[in-house]
This record gives sequence, C-alpha cells and structure tokens, in this order.
Amino acid sequence: MKNFLVFISLFSAVAVFADGNAFPPCPSIPVIAHRGFSGRQPENTLAAFRAAIEIGASGAECDTRRASDGTIYIMHDDNFKRTTGHDIPAGTIPYTEIAKFDAGNGEKIPTLKEYLNLL
Repeated sequence: MKNFLVFISLFSAVAVFADGNAFPPCPSIPVIAHRGFSGRQPENTLAAFRAAIEIGASGAECDTRRASDGTIYIMHDDNFKRTTGHDIPAGTIPYTEIAKFDAGNGEKIPTLKEYLNLL
C-alpha cells in the first residue's frame, strides 16, 4: 500500500503541472512540487518554489550542489549547460560566478540558504 501511495503522489504532482492548474485540496494525497513549479517557472529557482507555494503544493523537492568555495546551491544537473547555457561542470567554480548565470527568465541559481529563507 505504501508504494501505491507514493505512485499516486508522483502522479498527482505531474498532473498538477501538466496543465498549470492545482487539484482541489485532498489531504490524504500530498502534492510535491518537483524542482518547484517547474512547469511554470525555471526549475530549481526561487520563482519556481514561490509558484509551488502559491498553488498550494504540500512540499517541494530540490537538488543541491556544492560550489568550489563550499557554498551549497540549488541545481539538479552536474553541468550548467542545460539550464544556463554555460558548459561548466558543477563544483568547479565559486558561487560568486554561478550567481551571475541566468537560469531562465532572469532568475539566478539560488543558494540553499535563500531557498530555506523562502520557506
């Protein structure tokens, strides 16, 4: 039964983001925003996490990486190319450089601290 509930949760999250609308509240099935509301905003950005909060998601999943200076930031890939256009492996540059990248729609790649402060 536990695996079935997990499947339903994942299915619900995908269905929410497929058409951009939230489901009616259903307390027994949590809706987890994958990389924030990445169907509406650039993934793993503060805009995506704000959008997930606005539609009433139960939670948000994010991915973290460590910059060469030790700063923990939010990003899924092991390279910046797909999300920012910069073909640079994650973990090889300091966050001061990462903060200059556009992750889409003018959004920057946030730090873990910025993400937690949003919540």
